Amino acid sequence: MKNRRFLQSWLLTSGIVCVFGLLGLLFFDRQAVEIAEVIFEPWFRFCEAVTPEAWQVRGNILLGLGWLISGIAVYSVALGGLIVTGVALICKGPTRAGPSD
Repeated sequence: MKNRRFLQSWLLTSGIVCVFGLLGLLFFDRQAVEIAEVIFEPWFRFCEAVTPEAWQVRGNILLGLGWLISGIAVYSVALGGLIVTGVALICKGPTRAGPSD
């Protein structure tokens, strides 16, 4: 039951982060693209490595948007997992090692 709740929290948190990421991209397009170029650099390199060379032509806007949106989704899942795990560890409280006196 705990695993199900953890996964539901992870899914909800990831969805919220993804929606805010997409809204930020929509509302702050120029600034968001400048920030995304830095943050998503590893993701873009991965996408470039797995995408066929013939598709990587200059001006392929749909491919670039696909890379960007998939990067937002992947990063939001990772960030959601970190947030939910951090909250779970914080709420668990400190644990003691060894016998208590």
